[in-house]
Amino acid sequence: MHAQHRGVCLLGLALAGLPELSSIAALYNASGVLFSGVLSAALAGKPYTLFLPNDAAVLLYLQSANSTVEAALAGVLAAPLSLARLLSPHVLLERCLPAANLTTDLQLSMGLHLPERSGDRGESGSGNI
Repeated sequence: MHAQHRGVCLLGLALAGLPELSSIAALYNASGVLFSGVLSAALAGKPYTLFLPNDAAVLLYLQSANSTVEAALAGVLAAPLSLARLLSPHVLLERCLPAANLTTDLQLSMGLHLPERSGDRGESGSGNI
């Protein structure tokens, strides 16, 4: 998924339009304003590509962690930044990379630094997903 950043609402709209990402969309929607504010500040008008797992990959991940989508949703509700911390390594900054340009030998430097802020719910590792 890629988008020129004109507000995090584009991410929400993009997720809503991709049924194969319904698990991530539910987690994103549950994370609310706190997550959106942190993500918005981190992206700050830059182009980006966000590599997201599809529903099958999310379920496989949760099964390997002996968890469920419902438990993950509860974790995100308890600590909205847990989702930002989980997804931040999957951000490619400064480039909008269409799926057609992805190849098996493509090497990318990924990651989004999220600032540590005192008082943010979820920064202490509680509410893991």
